[in-house]
Parts: sequence; structure tokens; C-alpha cells
Amino acid sequence: MLKKVSLLYYTLRHLKIKQITYRLYYFARNKSKFQKDHYKLPLQQGELKAIRLSPPIDKPLSYTAPHTFRFLNLEKAFEGGIDWNYSQYGKLWTYNLNYFDFLNQSNMAREEGLGLLHDYIASKAVLLDGKEAYATSLRLVNWLKFVYKHDVNDQKIQDFMLRDLQNLNANLEYHLLTNHLLENAFALTIGGYSLNQEKIFEKGLGLLIEQLDEQICKDGAHYEKSPMYQQILLDRLLDTLNFLSDYEHSWLSDKASKMLSWLSNITFFDGSIPYVNDSTPGIAPSTLQLSKYAGSLGVVAEKTKLGNSFYRKFSNGSYEMVADCGGVGPDYQPGHSHNDAGSFVLHVKNKPFIVDTGTSTYKNNVRRAYERSVKAHNTTHPINYEPSELWGSFRIARREFVEIVKESADSIEFKRILPYGRQYSFTRTFRVDKDTISICDRTKTKDECKAYLHFSSQIDLTKTDYGISSSEVDIYLSNASHFNVEACEIVNGFNQLQTSKKVVITFFEQLNISIKINHV
Repeated sequence: MLKKVSLLYYTLRHLKIKQITYRLYYFARNKSKFQKDHYKLPLQQGELKAIRLSPPIDKPLSYTAPHTFRFLNLEKAFEGGIDWNYSQYGKLWTYNLNYFDFLNQSNMAREEGLGLLHDYIASKAVLLDGKEAYATSLRLVNWLKFVYKHDVNDQKIQDFMLRDLQNLNANLEYHLLTNHLLENAFALTIGGYSLNQEKIFEKGLGLLIEQLDEQICKDGAHYEKSPMYQQILLDRLLDTLNFLSDYEHSWLSDKASKMLSWLSNITFFDGSIPYVNDSTPGIAPSTLQLSKYAGSLGVVAEKTKLGNSFYRKFSNGSYEMVADCGGVGPDYQPGHSHNDAGSFVLHVKNKPFIVDTGTSTYKNNVRRAYERSVKAHNTTHPINYEPSELWGSFRIARREFVEIVKESADSIEFKRILPYGRQYSFTRTFRVDKDTISICDRTKTKDECKAYLHFSSQIDLTKTDYGISSSEVDIYLSNASHFNVEACEIVNGFNQLQTSKKVVITFFEQLNISIKINHV
């Protein structure tokens, strides 16, 4: 009981007053008899604005056959009618069903798409998760893209989109903030502009500018520091620029340019991103797709360096390494953060070598807890402590403090202070040269500590007297009291795992890791 109280206290103390106020307000309002159902209220009329869109990015194939959907690598064929509230695969699958991304996959025929829209409209009286603000935001943009692509003039569809817009306008996710409120702002802006709802458009654009200003770091990163969400949100910003092509939006273009720059900086030569924090393959458009889409809209990546997102990248012709040198964030909603401060991802000769475990689920289960834990990342900790107190699927109570001590073109040193007393501090230094990456860990604690290295499933490892060997790399371990090669599972997408190997290293006070690239 005391543990639960402590977790709640250290979680809630970081929330903004606005989050608490709106959570209480929505709870009271939704319980009252005065709650409005915007799908039953008199409709405020409006007609679609004439807009000619540049081709947006095609969505992944998820509508695989009539009434058959595949999301998160789980497929469901509906017999006798689509259950838009289908929940047996979990809430995230249900949300994806209600997002309607599949409307904008390349092979979606006009009549098939219209049939799905009308089926959904006919189910409006029983919709559950689909009426939530986040699902409504994504669905509204997807419906509008489909309608403009196929020149649809259908009053029922237009009326439903307008009701979606009004419902969203009354239920903005101020209690959550972060990417949820940003998606709300994108949808209000696009929907208000397209459906000729001037007041909603102005509100949405103001909120969008406010949230982009808060959520996008100076170096162009989204402040939740997930490369996957960076791709998703940049795609939505580019969609906004696409819809607002006849509207003055230079400030939004500048933000898109910065976001594209950060993404280009963090992306590996093979086109993949580091799957750090809540990131996984197969969900977001690729950096290459986003670059092409941006170019069609006149957006070019601004030349900026990685900065206050606290990611750093070191590369030359034989390797690329991305290091996480920052803590969890943002403080008031770190739901997509992991215990990965000090972790790194390494590609050797354009192929993954040391990898992040990744994210395979958002369910509140053992696997989710593991994937967020320090044990799933390439960093260090005292054997009996997690650096930050993670709980639930998206909660963090006490957090470690991370600061950069010094850095240069070929090195960076940063300090981590765990929330259990100042003796629980770690300093990690990365230093690189032409063919060697040196990592030095030092700690004040006298406790036994562990470090982890997770490897791509394609890598064969051999344990040696000095450390670990493979055909591409030799890894030398100094001051390790013990190390071993163990089996592990890494992520290959949502709900997909593959067997691989990790090295678990035990040490006291100091550990030196030297990764030497073999030039064969």
C-alpha cells in the first residue's frame, strides 16, 4: 500500500495543473446529465473548401481483403459485418481500426472505401473507442484525404466529419497533452479549414502553433524523443501544410524543416531509425518517404546539429553510433520514455550490430515492463535498482537526473544521478576514433553493477578471454568482474519477437568497453 502511494505521489507531482483540472472536469462532465452527444445535436452546416492536394504518403497495407484488417501484425476477418469496437486484440488494435489509415493505402478502391465509411456511419450509435479524441483526430484527417483524393461529394460523410470535428473541439486532450494534444490540433486545423469552420480553424491553428513551439526542441526533435513518433508527427505536419497550401504558413514550414533535419540526422545510412523509447518498425513512414513528401511541398531539411534532444550521433565510413545522453521527458507526461539513459545503438558497415530491444506492446504486462526497463537497453545500473521508477504501461514516479558534463567532436561525457541518494551516480564517456569506440563507466556506489549489450539477431558472437568477438567487431572488456553471453528476444514489430543474444557484464566502480571495428 505504501509503495503504491509513493508511486502515485512521485508521478502526480510532475503533472501540470491544467492536466489535473481537465481530468477532473471531464470526469465530472461525463458523469453529469448535461454531457452533450455531438452526434445527436443539430448540425452546423458547412461545405467542403475546394482544395487540391499533392499526393500524401500511402499508408501501409492493413485492409488485406473485404472486411479483413491487419494491424500490429494481428489479423481479423469479420464475418457478417464489421465490429468497430472489436477488443479481443487489445485497445491499441481497436484504435487502429478506428483510425482509418487503410482508406489511404495505395490499393484502396473508391467504392470499397465509400462502403467502409457508410458502414462506420451506420454504427455511430454504438461506437466506443472511436469517439475518443485521439482516434477522432486521426480518423478525421484520413477521411478528408480520401474524400479529396476521390472527389467524393456525399452529404452523409460530410455531416459525420463535421460532427467528428465538433466532438473533438469539445474534448481536447488537455489532461494528457504531448502528442495527443498535438494530434488534436492538427485535426482541428485541417478539419476546420477543409470544412469551412472558421472559428474552429483559428482555434486549431493557434493551438497548433502553441504546441509545436512547446513540443519541438531547438534541434528539431519532438520532446518525447521517440524517432517513430517523430516520423508520425512530421507526416501529420506535412499533411497540414498540404491542406493549407493556399494559406500563409511559413512558420509551420520552418518547424517541418527542423523536424526533418533532426530525423535525417538520427537516421542510419540504411534508412532505418534507432528504435529507442517507444519505437518499433512497421508503424511510421520512413525518413526517405517523408523527405520526398516534404520536397513535393517545398520543405527542405534545415542544416542543424543534434542539440537539446540530447541524442548524439558519431559516424564514419565503417560505423554509425547513436547515443542517448538525456533523461526521461517531458516531465509531466513521460509515458513513451524508457530507462535508457546512456544507451546506444551501433551499425557496422551499414548493418545493425548493437541494437535496442525495441517496443512490441503497450499492454500492461511483463513484456511491457521489461522493454521499458534498464535491462532491455545498452546501459548500466546498480543491480538492485532501476534508474527511474517505471510502473504501469506509461507511468514513471521518481526519475534519474542526467546532465552532459562535456563534449567535443569525438567524445561526450554525461552524468546520471539516480533518485536513491547521490552515491547512486554514474558517469559514462563515449570516445570515438577511426575504428574504435571507447566507453568508460564510473560510479560512486559500492554496490554491484551491471551493464548490457544487445545484438542484432544476424550477429554470431564468441566469448573470449578479453571479451566478445565477431567477424565484424572485437569487444574488449576491462575491469569486468564477470560477463556472459545470454539468449534474449528483440523486437521485430508490434507483437513480433525474434531470438538474439545479449552480453551481461558485472562490475564494481568502473568498467571500460572498447569496440574495435575489424577492417576485412
